[in-house]
Amino acid sequence: SIRRGWLEKRKRDGRGSDEFVALPWDEALDIAATEIDRVRREYGNKAIFGGSYGWSSAGRFHHAQSQAHRFLNSIGGYVASFGSYSTGCAQSIMPHVFGVNFLQLLYEHQ
Repeated sequence: SIRRGWLEKRKRDGRGSDEFVALPWDEALDIAATEIDRVRREYGNKAIFGGSYGWSSAGRFHHAQSQAHRFLNSIGGYVASFGSYSTGCAQSIMPHVFGVNFLQLLYEHQ
């Protein structure tokens, strides 16, 4: 689905108040490809965030984030996240508990 106002006029206002309409897959994929290419050309690959908490499976091939990263790598790269909320908290408290900044050590030894 896509916002009606954007679909009809490519206007970016109306977020949160516009209704959504269903699209055929081929049209949705064409729009997504065009917008990814527009962002990449106008702002560079650094403007593309390769995050996904989408569907997954027991196998790695069907892991949503792995597939998104594979696709985005094929067009020149993306911005990735590092760690998680939990590891972010751990990285903050570890220097106080152990007296060592493990993240700083990691970067110094690369």
